[in-house]
Formats: sequence, C-alpha cells, structure tokens
Amino acid sequence: MNAADVKYSWDKAASLSPYRGNYMNSVNPASPITSVSTPDDRTIVFKLAFPYASFLELVAHNQHPYIMPVEAEGKFDPRQDMRGSGPFMLTNYVRSARFEYQRNPDWYVKGRPFFDSISRPILNDYAAGLAQFETKAVWNFAARQEDVLRLKRDHPQMVMYQDQPPSGFIATSTVKLSQQPNSPLRDVRVRRAASMLIDREAALDALNNLEAFRSQGLPVTTLWDSHLAAGFPSWIDPRTADLGEGAKYFKHDVAEAKKLMQAAGFSQAVELPYSWFTLRPAVDKLHTVISSMFVESGLFKINAEILDYNTSWRQVCQASHGDAYFGFCHDQSDGFSEDSFLVALYTPTGKFAVSNQALPEISDLVVKTRTETDAARRSSLVKDIQRRLAVEMPDIPTPGAVLGYTLRWPWLKNHGVFNTGGASARPFTEYWYDAAAKS
Repeated sequence: MNAADVKYSWDKAASLSPYRGNYMNSVNPASPITSVSTPDDRTIVFKLAFPYASFLELVAHNQHPYIMPVEAEGKFDPRQDMRGSGPFMLTNYVRSARFEYQRNPDWYVKGRPFFDSISRPILNDYAAGLAQFETKAVWNFAARQEDVLRLKRDHPQMVMYQDQPPSGFIATSTVKLSQQPNSPLRDVRVRRAASMLIDREAALDALNNLEAFRSQGLPVTTLWDSHLAAGFPSWIDPRTADLGEGAKYFKHDVAEAKKLMQAAGFSQAVELPYSWFTLRPAVDKLHTVISSMFVESGLFKINAEILDYNTSWRQVCQASHGDAYFGFCHDQSDGFSEDSFLVALYTPTGKFAVSNQALPEISDLVVKTRTETDAARRSSLVKDIQRRLAVEMPDIPTPGAVLGYTLRWPWLKNHGVFNTGGASARPFTEYWYDAAAKS
C-alpha cells in the first residue's frame, strides 16, 4: 500500500459516499477536511478548515474512506474479491450461503488471530438462524430477548451474559418532526407534549421482555437517550436533574402534556401521519409502541404510513429534512464521536438533519464542539447542547437502550468480552476454541 491507494480511496468516497458530509467541508461547512494531497508515495497531507480534536477517529472509522488499492478500478471486482491487510483473508464466498476466511499469517499483531479459519453462514431468516444455533451448527447467534430465557432453559449448557454498555460507533433511532409551515409540530409546546406522552420505561420493558428477566432475579439495566445517544461519554441521563429544565419533557405525564396542547390552541385530538419502515422488526415494533402511546393519550389521532425502506422512506423521512411529510417520521443518527453524532442531526447539511435551517444557537454550538481541542471544555459544550435540545425538542429521542442478554455455546471463548460498536474485525482475533468444552 502507498499514498496513491489512499488518494484513490479518498477521491472515490468524496464523490460517491453518502457519509461524505461527515468529513468534507465542501459538502458540510461543519466538517473539517478541505483537501487531501499526496506529495510522494509515503506522505498524505490533509488540510483542515479548523483544528479538529477527533481527526484520527474520523479517518480511522469505517464510514469514512476504506483504503482500497488503485487496482480496484477495473483490475478486480471489489464486490467479489478481497484485497487487504486485515486479520483474516476471504477464501470463499457463496452468495446467500456463507463467507469463509483463513487466518492472515502476516497480520501485524503477532500471535493473533487464534482461529485458523472461520466459516460464517448468511442467516437472513431469523427462525432458520435460531434453529442452526440450537443444533450447534453456529456457535453464537443474536437471539431476540423474548427467546433468550427459553433457549437457556432448553440448553442449560449455553453461556448467558449481560451485554456491555454501548461504546465506539453508536447509532440510535429518533422521531423527526415535520418542518412544513402549517404543521402543528412547528409549535414547541406540541413537540414537548408529544415527548411527554412516551412512557420510556414501559416502552423499554415491552420491547425487551424485561419483566421475564426480573422475575428470574436477573439484573435489568435501562438507558434513556437524551438528544445524545446513551453510551457517549458526555451523555446526560434524562432521568437526572443534570439535564435542567428540559428533563421534565422526558417524563411520562399525560396531564401536563394535555395542558401544553391546550395552551397551543388544540382542545381536540390532533390528526397526524406517522411514517416508518418495516424492514427491521425492531424498528416496526418500536414505532408501533410509540404511536400507540400517542393515540392512547387522546391527544393525537395517528395515521400510520408504512414506507418502503429503499425508496420512499429514504426520500420522505431521511433525505427531506422535514419538508416532505406533515407529521412524525422515523429516522436515525449515528456517529464515531459525540460531535459527529450531533453534526449529523443538528446542522442544516448533516446526513440526518432535522431541519434544512440552522437551529438558533444550537447549530452554532454543535460546530463549536468540533473546533474545541480541550477535552473538558468540549464535554461541557456537549452537555450544554443536550440541555438546550431538551427544551427546544426539535426531534423526539426514542426511549433508549437496554443491556440485554446474549447466549453462546461454551466452547467459543472470549465472545462478548470486547465491545467495538460492531465496526471492527478485532474481536474475532481474540476468540478461541476450547475443544474440551465441546466434548
């Protein structure tokens, strides 16, 4: 690999990547990189619009340019063939069936990985995957929480452990709100009222089968999202007074919500559409629960609109920044750092922007976090942004996350020990096989 490979990869991502606004200043003025040049084969020069403390995280993260060889331009098909320097080498890919890997003997960490080979079946059907897990054909599987206790009961040999708090790359859902001029959601009192109709603890219970775990004496941990996803270092728990005045808008309080709606001039239930997609069952269930809470309050009449993920949802909910719908719309945000998460949502050209207009004071503060190089002052800014967003409520955070339970067969050692946010092959280098545990 040389600098030409980096420049080729950068140029390709700069023209094609849907995430280029996260790092390219020409696409999003809140992003730092203005240009990339390669004066020789061993040197890469990044020019920045401002000092950026998270720069190394930015260029290392997998949403940003993968380093691909220049030969990928016509000399091999990167969709079919693997080139790289990672811990494993792809030796066989059977479409819709499996990936097969061999250990890279030249990987730079000596003595790793432990496995000589890995075969990963492609399990798109949950029931089929669960069946393979139970017959030991696969050694670990992302079982739904409602199935975990039954699996452990039927297969006592399985190892069950509680998940770690989220870290690294963090993603979460949000309820975006119409920016159309005549939308009732343009009134901050209506936005606050809608947030107060969500019983966050009850929703997390319903979505994750928590009562079943409590009844077995197992600890249950719930994490409420503020306008920063739970897990980031500067996250403020909305259940605490640290969130300030806006903390009350995260509490479930139908009576106070009704007062806010009446003050906004709505004495009758407000009829609004609520759009989401059903491609992922967890997303469908989440927004079914939230929209039901809106209806049960008697303050809203909801018309559920199920959109196709790849066409209408992307255009209506994700790309329009609130202009293409009249009511509520499911979206999401993610980030490799706190500032990247906030930029994506709360600057006008962010990938998941809640509005194509700057949010007064808030958008400027979000940009300021990117230019602040002192870690303590940057964290203080991020906390201040959360407090302001809690009051303004430009979008409504969904309930949050639960530290659920994961199962594996006992011969797969070290599984679940390392948490990289799902964006790294590194955990696979630490897994090892205990043959004695399988006997």
